Amino acid sequence: MSDIERIPSMRKPTRQGVPKRKSHDMAKPMAESGKTKDAPSIGPREPKVARPMPDEPDLRPEATVPPMDPTLAVELELAAQPVFEGVAPPVPVVEPQLEPETAAQPEPETAAQPEPEPEPEPEPEPEPLPPPQPAAEAASAEPPAQVEPARPAEPPRMTLLQLLARVDQAFAQFRTAAYRYPAEHMTDRLTDDGWTRKQMLAHIAAWHDLTSDRLTKLALSGHSVPLDREVDAVNAQAARVALGKSVGEVLKDTEMTMGRLRRQLLRLTEEQLHADDDWAIHVVASNTYGHYVDHLADLVPPAPPPGTAARR
Repeated sequence: MSDIERIPSMRKPTRQGVPKRKSHDMAKPMAESGKTKDAPSIGPREPKVARPMPDEPDLRPEATVPPMDPTLAVELELAAQPVFEGVAPPVPVVEPQLEPETAAQPEPETAAQPEPEPEPEPEPEPEPLPPPQPAAEAASAEPPAQVEPARPAEPPRMTLLQLLARVDQAFAQFRTAAYRYPAEHMTDRLTDDGWTRKQMLAHIAAWHDLTSDRLTKLALSGHSVPLDREVDAVNAQAARVALGKSVGEVLKDTEMTMGRLRRQLLRLTEEQLHADDDWAIHVVASNTYGHYVDHLADLVPPAPPPGTAARR
């Protein structure tokens, strides 16, 4: 026997001699076909009558329902509402019944009692007039004794900066007048046998230099320095020096000597300035703003001759 023949057949054995079931015709109604085992006949159902539950109230119209208590109705309504976790249920607010207001009766007015009138104060008695005094005696014919007038107060002591400001103001005025004067008239004599204006400016510069030397010695010694030469000798030497210089050179010497004097003055202390009864202040004043006043009139420009116009 081969291997194929040994394998059993997968086909089912046919049932021989058993008739096949007839197929049901779905087009025919089930009533015509009658009751069969597969499709039994279906009849109408009997209606069910609803019976009331023992716990539920009878809702028929002939039954009477008693009225519900209002407090119970509020509790049922609150129970029907959803409750949220963490939120307290609202508390029902029962509005109090207000009693009917009674008309406010006006309080009886009390009769105003009249205030007692103040008693009038007695008027003060007039004071007696003073007895008449006798007329003042006439002044004696003798004049009163004359009082000696007080001495004027001395001016306050000048500081170093105040002194320097006064010197600068006076020299600026003198220098302006010297530069405005016509240069061609600087060699004219002030008098018939006196100095020329150029010699006068050299004389101013000489006393500037002499004052600077004395202030230098004051700063070293702390005491006043007397003049070691004659005044006429100083003036004569300044006049001789001016003869060999031009007008411009003399004006420049006046400015340079003033600059040297200012530097020596600034080197002094307040104590040195007021030493020996303000000796330094008197020396500086005599040779600067006190000296310029004596020569400002010599620097007034001459008037033009009659009939000629002034040159510009």
